[in-house]
Amino acid sequence: GETRPAAHWLQHLSGAHETLLTADLTEWHTYTLEWRTHLASFWVDGVLVLRVPDPPARPLGFVAWLDNQYAVATPRGELRFGTLNSGPEWFELGSIHIEPL
Repeated sequence: GETRPAAHWLQHLSGAHETLLTADLTEWHTYTLEWRTHLASFWVDGVLVLRVPDPPARPLGFVAWLDNQYAVATPRGELRFGTLNSGPEWFELGSIHIEPL
């Protein structure tokens, strides 16, 4: 497919990667993020959904929020911004466990 250079480089320089989750997000799930020097892996309910080689080496912080705004730079070089028209929303965290690897 066509690649738009500016969006492609924005994604490349930011280290951003994405995947579509097929889980029912109205149900409770267990999310696991393992961030190592040369590999970042993301699981939902014990199923690996994204593996990224050479993730950014900057310090990792944790932020959780619910927002209807988005900015996306896709691997195909598409760059999009906008807001989603959404109804009532909620975001609950049952527990968080962070530990060094």
